[in-house]
Amino acid sequence: MSVIKGMPFLRLPSVMLLVFMVSACAPKPDPVAMVEPAAAPVAAAKYDMNSWKSIIADECHSFFDGCNNCFRVPGEMAACTRKACFDYQQPRCRDEAQAANPEQQAAAKLVEYVCDDAMRFSVSYHEFVQDDQRVRLQESEIMFSDHQTRSDLRLQRVPSASGERYADSAGFEFFAKGDEALVMQNDRRLYSACSLQR
Repeated sequence: MSVIKGMPFLRLPSVMLLVFMVSACAPKPDPVAMVEPAAAPVAAAKYDMNSWKSIIADECHSFFDGCNNCFRVPGEMAACTRKACFDYQQPRCRDEAQAANPEQQAAAKLVEYVCDDAMRFSVSYHEFVQDDQRVRLQESEIMFSDHQTRSDLRLQRVPSASGERYADSAGFEFFAKGDEALVMQNDRRLYSACSLQR
């Protein structure tokens, strides 16, 4: 056997045999371990008539409860439409959507009332306009304008057995049903026998 610089010279067949033996002893990858497990299917969220209570923020005034459109005043019960649903959708607050799409908001409406003793007041829906001032109102709000005292009060809608009722934290209340209305302050009548002017 020939020697190169003090080392035995291995013939080519011997080198190939050595490489084969080393590769045969190396651990082989587990084909099962190389396959990633399939992700478990995500179940669709289920909603019911009470889901909105944990989804809708307390400061949201107008919202979709998954079936009906609702509005509420902080600290009061929510008032909703009464459509029956078998499958509830995801509840969502409608306040931001209305603010982001002013073209979809309802047009401003002003109604006038005349009461006993020629007392007068007006009610603004959706928008309050006075001189160059414009105040956009939520769906659940009105602006009550007293012509006698020349004062304006922003009132929030509250639940009512019939008709519509708006109030503020100071005990001022406006009731309307059809063409008739009543104004009270801390359970005392301010204006009675009020009729809508057309």
